[in-house]
Amino acid sequence: MPTRSAALATMIGLTLLTLGCGSQSGTKSGSSGAASVGAPAGKVSGIAYTVTSARAVTKIGSASDGITKSKQGKFVLVELALTNTTKRTYTFAAPETVWITTKNAKRYDPATEIGTSLGDDDLFSAQLAPGEKRKGKLAFDLPAAELSGAILHIEEELIDDKNKLKVDLGL
Repeated sequence: MPTRSAALATMIGLTLLTLGCGSQSGTKSGSSGAASVGAPAGKVSGIAYTVTSARAVTKIGSASDGITKSKQGKFVLVELALTNTTKRTYTFAAPETVWITTKNAKRYDPATEIGTSLGDDDLFSAQLAPGEKRKGKLAFDLPAAELSGAILHIEEELIDDKNKLKVDLGL
């Protein structure tokens, strides 16, 4: 017959296993293992990322900046907060670093054709000094039918497979 302390240890272990102890509590959602919008996603190459908002719109811009309409159906407008935690200047190269995948495993890169429609919030090729924080937006052009289940990927492809983050955009 097991001792009382062994039974208690087993119950605690099962409880922790059930609660998901060991994962980044509060940042992961669903079975995809992706972070949620609004929660820190993690770091890639010393850059801390948080997706602060994600929404679908049919056009981007203002009368003064120029208005760009989606060619495929909807723009997914993603606002990111970046913090350079390294001791070197970092250049955020958007097309190589972030993209969206959908339930149908299709990949969508940031929409470079929108030009200045994002105004000063554009993150393309943003440079961050050591310790610098920056918020900005990226737009992705997707068919409306592809929005549900969209996942933002953030990674440095050339470094290694451990530098990957996913964020469920909640669309």
